Amino acid sequence: MVTFGGAGEVRIERLVLDELARPRFTLATPWGTTEVRLGVSGAHMAMNAAAAAAVGLVLDGDLVAIADALAHAALSPWRMELGRTPNGAVVVNDAYNANPASMRAALDTLAELPAARRVAVLGVMAELADPVVDHRAIAEYARERGIEVIAVGTDLYGVSPATDPIHALGSLAGDSAVLVKGSRVAALERVALALLGPDA
Repeated sequence: MVTFGGAGEVRIERLVLDELARPRFTLATPWGTTEVRLGVSGAHMAMNAAAAAAVGLVLDGDLVAIADALAHAALSPWRMELGRTPNGAVVVNDAYNANPASMRAALDTLAELPAARRVAVLGVMAELADPVVDHRAIAEYARERGIEVIAVGTDLYGVSPATDPIHALGSLAGDSAVLVKGSRVAALERVALALLGPDA
């Protein structure tokens, strides 16, 4: 058995994020140590990478090949996809699905992006045991990080839902960053695609 993360045998050291919140870190393992630079955004992706590396090392043991594979790994569509609006604002399209844990991770990523204005366009999180408590907790989590919340299709976040989220966002300058996230039923990829324009 090989453990990963924290005090595990395969662990992340010296984690830093670049200007698009893509993790760069040292991967320390019983097979050796190497530098890893991920092409996907979010500090939480580093732990996913450590888990994948642990499996790969047990099966193959080629640390260099594993680091290269991690650097070129891509996510499914609408999962932490970063793009830019015609005006240069960053859009994080994470509209594939949502739960409280993934919402917090996405909001943390948004908070790490260099921006003067950060906005989260949020749809419903489906299938929760206590939807009122969980949605309000996410809204507060966003506010604590200086992130505006625009709700779409639900009032569970404690704000009136926007009938037109694009209009609610207003003018987005190049120093703005927007997260678009909700459960699959919210279909918020349409908002991200509208922001990014026809060439997205």
